[in-house]
Amino acid sequence: MSPARSTKRDQFLQTHRYEPTQLAFLASDMSLRRYYRLSAAKRVLMDAPFPEDPKQFIDIARYLQECGLRAPSILEHCLDNGFVLLEDFGDHTFTAILKNSIEREAELYQTSISVLKHLHQQAKNKPTFIPAYTIENLLTEAEVFVDWYWQAAKGTPVSQLTKKEFSNAWRHAFEQLPETPNSIVLRDYHVDNLMVVDDQQGIQGCGLLDFQDALWGSVVYDVISLLEDARRDLTPGLADQMWNLFLKDIPDSEHGNYRTAATILGAGRHTKVIGVFVRYAMRHGKKEYLKHLPRLWEYLEKSLIIPELSQVKAWFDRYLPVEKQDIPTI
Repeated sequence: MSPARSTKRDQFLQTHRYEPTQLAFLASDMSLRRYYRLSAAKRVLMDAPFPEDPKQFIDIARYLQECGLRAPSILEHCLDNGFVLLEDFGDHTFTAILKNSIEREAELYQTSISVLKHLHQQAKNKPTFIPAYTIENLLTEAEVFVDWYWQAAKGTPVSQLTKKEFSNAWRHAFEQLPETPNSIVLRDYHVDNLMVVDDQQGIQGCGLLDFQDALWGSVVYDVISLLEDARRDLTPGLADQMWNLFLKDIPDSEHGNYRTAATILGAGRHTKVIGVFVRYAMRHGKKEYLKHLPRLWEYLEKSLIIPELSQVKAWFDRYLPVEKQDIPTI
């Protein structure tokens, strides 16, 4: 952080009667955002410098609260400088709990699905401040793979022809997405971003994080994000149990559409995340993310068996067959 940025941060805290010397670094993510904790005050400071947009985080946090869910309360903010003071949810992420109490896995995942079902029941009309999740968005995300993984694996940039074939195959797949209801899509809905708050159970005790990039799209996107997690394997059979829970109140005749849409969107997500993890390793030296690539490749391979993804499968078979889907040397 630059000295000028540090000065602005300290001034923001002092304006609201907090002591900057009590600030401790908490976490960062793949964006420019940084998070700090004021332990004595039970506050978290989000530092979101330009071009990050903390207003979107604030608007979505308040929207989720209006839907009856536990997003962090917004206590103070300075949008001009990108500072937001938040309620501190503590340290009990679902991930941390599962490391020490794997017997709670079914309970926590059931809560996660219940949160989504509740959210989709409440969020049926698109707010103006949440953009639509369009095919163009999905294509841009998928192309992160061909721009970054290809370079790392092959040692040369992808040709325009090969990239066009890739994009055309994905466009064909996304155009075949079955119709499903739309709602808010949090996009990074997984156990790293879910927390047990105030030791409560159920959806009232489930704190939500990392939702500032939310869009309006298919209700199945966050389900597949949760159940095909880039960072962890689920106990065998649990994913099917959670799908049954999610689909419980949906007519049987529609289940196929939901599962097919989830497979297509999941395949696009896994492709994107492979590219994102490679980009993060190449740009920032964060090579620890590369250990998750084999899991993502496995998810992707299982997805590509459906007819709607046949052109995508043909592209991978031609340019990156299974035997070449490895962890690139960076």
